[in-house]
Amino acid sequence: MPGLINAHYHSHDVLCRGLFEELPLEIWLLYTLPMGGDRSKDEVRARTLVGALECLRCGITTVQDMLGLSPLTDEQTDVVIAAYREAGSRLDHDVHCDAMCDARARERRATIPPGVFAIADEVIE
Repeated sequence: MPGLINAHYHSHDVLCRGLFEELPLEIWLLYTLPMGGDRSKDEVRARTLVGALECLRCGITTVQDMLGLSPLTDEQTDVVIAAYREAGSRLDHDVHCDAMCDARARERRATIPPGVFAIADEVIE
């Protein structure tokens, strides 16, 4: 089926949409990257299907998903690939660089002064 191509997509962000939109990117990453970790196969499947169906509804039939799962396992990767297949989307599967080292987001968060999070929490509320 002909359609648009989304060449930069992160299915792990689907369930975070709208939660932290007012934050600067650097702070936003501190909140959202850890949300991609330790998810059940059912949740990974659901969020992938939601994202794939949103894309199809907008005419996007091919997605380059820079997948961020932490820890990155073959089992969860297979769930994502199967969800795109189930939705009828074409997939170019890539691994998000942070998924290669799941401790990286925690390390980054530990270097930020606590006051920054207090400011970010005010923006979110």
